[in-house]
Amino acid sequence: MKLCFDSIDEVKTFMAALKGTRGKGKDEQADEVAAAPVGGQPVMPVINTGFTAPVAAVPGFPGANSGTNPLVGQIIVKLDGALASGQNAEQITNWFRNLLGPDAAAATLDQIKQVFIPRLAEPQLKQLAQQVGIPV
Repeated sequence: MKLCFDSIDEVKTFMAALKGTRGKGKDEQADEVAAAPVGGQPVMPVINTGFTAPVAAVPGFPGANSGTNPLVGQIIVKLDGALASGQNAEQITNWFRNLLGPDAAAATLDQIKQVFIPRLAEPQLKQLAQQVGIPV
């Protein structure tokens, strides 16, 4: 048997329904579990339909997790500045793809900004920041 929950509230409700059931008969346990609310919505299976950008942390940079590390936001601002100055977007994208490795080989520039840069480790972020001209 596998239990799946969509929220922590569902887990808490389920756990509360289980507490105090030790030593009771099966009929009493079934009545209590059936009477306990399980959550607002039925549990639906998770279906992965492909790439989904994370929730925006900084306006203007959807998915950028600069709340975790300010270097992420600074790198993205620098990247956007390079694009605004007229630098070739394809060359910039290829440079980041090579830098980020095989996982980013087919990533778009938006995916690089929204997913790949925010999930870099601190040492990699510092190295990338230095490479794009941000003092660290």
